[in-house]
Amino acid sequence: MKTIYIVLIVLAVIQSFLHCTRGKIHDFEKIFGGLYSILFVILTIYSIVKYGWINLLIVPAIFYISNLVFTIIFEKLLKY
Repeated sequence: MKTIYIVLIVLAVIQSFLHCTRGKIHDFEKIFGGLYSILFVILTIYSIVKYGWINLLIVPAIFYISNLVFTIIFEKLLKY
């Protein structure tokens, strides 16, 4: 279960960084964002099947909170 959480957080860091570059690598951000969303759905379904229904609340919370936190961090760091 920890592996799923770590994967979501690492991918959130990458996606947030690509989002905050303000279009300099816009195509990569769109491609990675789509792949990240698909992987999020797959990991959510897998964790529900493997570990139970409580993950229906935990995995999306980790997804949204990590995206929000890292987007705020990168917005502050890449402010220009």
